[in-house]
Amino acid sequence: MYSQRVIAAAFLMKMNERGILKDRFLFREIKSNRGTLTFASLTTYLGKTAKPFFDLSFEYSKGAPVFPTYSVGAKYASWRVKNVRTNDLVYPDPSEIIEWKPPYDPSKAPQGLKDGERRGHTCRELEERGFFSAVAADFNEFLVQIQNKLDPTKHTLDQESSEILYMNKNTSIPTALFSSWFAYLDSNNGPPNRNPSGWDTKVIDALADFFDRKVNAERISGITTIGGLFKNSDGNECDMPYSGGGGQKRLTDDLITVMNSANNLSQGDIGFVEL
Repeated sequence: MYSQRVIAAAFLMKMNERGILKDRFLFREIKSNRGTLTFASLTTYLGKTAKPFFDLSFEYSKGAPVFPTYSVGAKYASWRVKNVRTNDLVYPDPSEIIEWKPPYDPSKAPQGLKDGERRGHTCRELEERGFFSAVAADFNEFLVQIQNKLDPTKHTLDQESSEILYMNKNTSIPTALFSSWFAYLDSNNGPPNRNPSGWDTKVIDALADFFDRKVNAERISGITTIGGLFKNSDGNECDMPYSGGGGQKRLTDDLITVMNSANNLSQGDIGFVEL
């Protein structure tokens, strides 16, 4: 069973193949004219620090497979996301798990897994199922939707970075984007781009507006965080509220607030986004 960081790294390498981050990951850093993002830091954030999104393990409890709460794999199985080439699920659902690694039964499966024994897939097995390709495609769609709605006149200091939503400026930014993307999917029953309706344009417009204004350290209604998107993002030595683990959580919370505010959603409403 591979560690969460290794699986997160395999996901990032799939992001490197196409989409908004194509050919930007090197051995240790993300390419940019200014600023770098260490690969090690990002795998730590995505694999563990934010939420264990890439803990794709399972264990049995009373003979039934149980998955970690924030497992992207388990969510994709519950959303019935399939490999378009094979028509198989990109991550196995409970029935397939039971068939693959049956639970212990003294008469029917004496070599089966006992309750509490953790198991998982290798990166190669996940790659063959199309798991990394599916998650990367869906996350890329989310990023491109936002990037396409940015106002170029608001991003004059560093156009190169705005084209990747400033993800090379601070480890918190790509992690918060992934976390808020996951939260939206979890609250709306799967990737919107896989449904006829597509992404909610109000949500995308609101997120783009957040980047347009936050990079210039503007105050935003409903957002209490003061400062810019990253250090000196406004060219006027603005505060940097989104650094470190606490900053990553703060930015995630702000992005989720923006998502909910776009449709005036409150806790308890259908579609309310939370992590």
